[in-house]
Amino acid sequence: MFIISKILYFLFAVVLTFTAPLSAVNKDHYDPRSFPQIDVSEKEDGDTRVVSFNVRCQDVNEEPVATRHHIVVEEIKKLDPDICGLQEVTSDWRNEIIKRLGNKYTFIGEVRDSSPDGEYSPIIFKTDKYTLLDSGTFWISETPDVMSISWDSACFRVCTYVKLRDNETGKVFAHLNTHLDHAGKEARKNGAKLISDFIRDNYSDIPVILTGDFNSSIFSDAYREIVKSGMKDARFNANVSEHYGTYHDAKPILQPFYTIDFIFASSMVNIKTYKTVTVGIESRFVSDHFPVYADVTF
Repeated sequence: MFIISKILYFLFAVVLTFTAPLSAVNKDHYDPRSFPQIDVSEKEDGDTRVVSFNVRCQDVNEEPVATRHHIVVEEIKKLDPDICGLQEVTSDWRNEIIKRLGNKYTFIGEVRDSSPDGEYSPIIFKTDKYTLLDSGTFWISETPDVMSISWDSACFRVCTYVKLRDNETGKVFAHLNTHLDHAGKEARKNGAKLISDFIRDNYSDIPVILTGDFNSSIFSDAYREIVKSGMKDARFNANVSEHYGTYHDAKPILQPFYTIDFIFASSMVNIKTYKTVTVGIESRFVSDHFPVYADVTF
């Protein structure tokens, strides 16, 4: 299956490269004609919208973070998540997101290391919609309760979690969000197992959502650890699914299958809709990742 997927990926990329406008593969040009345009749909009453979004801590398409502040927040507003897992959120991003979203959302998360550019993998949720019952952060390491790094990981990595009660329905659920290492294969696999074990040990009796940039394909050990634990990939288990590769690096035409951002859900969650949102803001790439969302019920 892996070999077939790679062949299909190569053939599709070749066809797109030679049939799309030449500007489409120019990293300095946003051309919506060159890749599927998937936009946000209206959420149905009673649904909970879950979003995962890597906002990119550095430049995108040679555009610095400061000039993307407003379009990233506009993207979040357009998605209108009830709960959202973000990745690559530096202190600068944290301050801008909190300032621009205001009191509508509550921000939960701890910085992963003590460096000036230390990142969060935070969760934001609608302040008026939920009551926070519990929250925390643990490190993706052999000593998860303290700031630490293990295995072959290149960076400190964390997982943030919240336990929420819906103020209208009274239903309780948990949401976890992470960003696994980009370099360490062993760290990704062990990190996925660590998160799966945490879910099993703490939230086996309530619905669970897991979001993140896993830096892993569906053929990876990390992905297999997650689904082996009983979590469902929303992309393949939604009643309606419109998806595209999530990591594009400003060249989405060449990345139709490169999905490393996921929304997983436990068996107590009904997944109605899943989308990779490829439509930009102001005809610009908002990040080097496309956000993904799922509308679910508990």
